[in-house]
Amino acid sequence: MSARVAVWLILVAGCVCVQAQVCPSEHGDATAPSTLHGKIMYHDELRQWIGLKLDRPACDQSEIQLVFVTGDETLAWRKAKSLSGCQATVEGMIVESLTGYYSTDLNIADPKINVDPGCTPKPLEPDLYQVTVPKTVNKYNAEMKVDLRGKGRLDGSASNAQGRLLSPWQAYVKYMLTGGMTMWLECADDFVLSNPRRFPNAGDFDVLGGRIGMGLEDDADHVVVTYTCTREK
Repeated sequence: MSARVAVWLILVAGCVCVQAQVCPSEHGDATAPSTLHGKIMYHDELRQWIGLKLDRPACDQSEIQLVFVTGDETLAWRKAKSLSGCQATVEGMIVESLTGYYSTDLNIADPKINVDPGCTPKPLEPDLYQVTVPKTVNKYNAEMKVDLRGKGRLDGSASNAQGRLLSPWQAYVKYMLTGGMTMWLECADDFVLSNPRRFPNAGDFDVLGGRIGMGLEDDADHVVVTYTCTREK
């Protein structure tokens, strides 16, 4: 056997070990974990998500979503996001994505991620949604822009009475997007919501329990919602 053939056989064997898929059955989830290889990808869409772009399709999918549901899931998600662009081996159970909260047909929950040599993680981003609004801010105007074209995108902002932008906006504009495409908007803790307005369909929303609720299914293009937040006395 030539040295070239021997090296080729070793590489093929390595690929078989790296890409070992166990797909969900028709009657439930996979019965054993899978080992997959590809590129970690962060997607800044209407629903921000992290996926593994596979070197070779697995279970008829080219990309599988990575989700984090146990422990400090926010920290785990931010750590995975810092690996975006890195080649990695991912281990975990492949399951079907049965609700609208997911962005791919299949996902792996709480995956074990082993990055390839040469990967340089990006700096770990802070959790902007946990930033506390300064005590000096007693009132602000909040805005959420929802772009529904293509994969969609969200962009929030907040400003004080003088029009100066407040940063990070995630500390001021709280939102949740349900699996059924209903968005809930609210103020930061200790603030009361008032004066809600929606464009271009003004009035097409509900205010329940100090939160704005609106469905996005019928919006063909985009929607902008503004409201005022005043600190409770």
